[in-house]
Amino acid sequence: MTTASVVPTGPSPGAAGAPGKAKTSGLAIASLVAGMLGLCTAGLASIVGLILGITALKRIGRSGGALRGRALAIAGLIVSICTLLLWVLAGAISGVVYLGNESHRTGYERNYYVPQARQTLSEVEGALNRYQDDIGHPPTAEEGGLRALVRQPTLKDQPPESKWKGPYLNTRRPTGPGRAPSQEVDVPLDPWGHRLNYKSLPSSSGTPYRLWSSGPDGISGTPDDLSLDSSEKEAP
Repeated sequence: MTTASVVPTGPSPGAAGAPGKAKTSGLAIASLVAGMLGLCTAGLASIVGLILGITALKRIGRSGGALRGRALAIAGLIVSICTLLLWVLAGAISGVVYLGNESHRTGYERNYYVPQARQTLSEVEGALNRYQDDIGHPPTAEEGGLRALVRQPTLKDQPPESKWKGPYLNTRRPTGPGRAPSQEVDVPLDPWGHRLNYKSLPSSSGTPYRLWSSGPDGISGTPDDLSLDSSEKEAP
């Protein structure tokens, strides 16, 4: 009597331990997204994308096939590098443009405002000399300094109308490109709109007064000062 062999049914013994499907690395996806965001974050997100892409490639390599997304990580690295380089290039171009504009502005000031400032100083010097011829001395601080060239001061021991024959100076505000329309001012201004500096000196100094402009920065005593005194010497 023969017995029929029974073939077992169901899963094979090795099937239970079969590995599952590999997962896509989240860092690889994040690297690509961060690289694209670098376009609107001045390249800051691109730096994050580089770090995430490198980290993703390392983890995928050590996962033994459990993680996939190597192509995504490489794409994230490439996009991050490109957007970062794009912002570096944009910054370099902006720097060159700024330096060019600054050079043009400096050249324009040298060719236009500096000669105009010297002309203003020369005109004020002529007014000071006329004042000195009429009064006998340059304007003092008590008389109002340069204001005495425009408005009649109170002179000691003399009637106000006795010697003053001013105004000795045109007091229209200097104009130039981008400047406000001319208007009356009581103290002479340089082309940059700053008040001229004036100091009367004792007769023993050999120079009756000192006159100078503070230059473009409007700060007296800096290298861009423009000076002129009655003896045609530079003032400190």
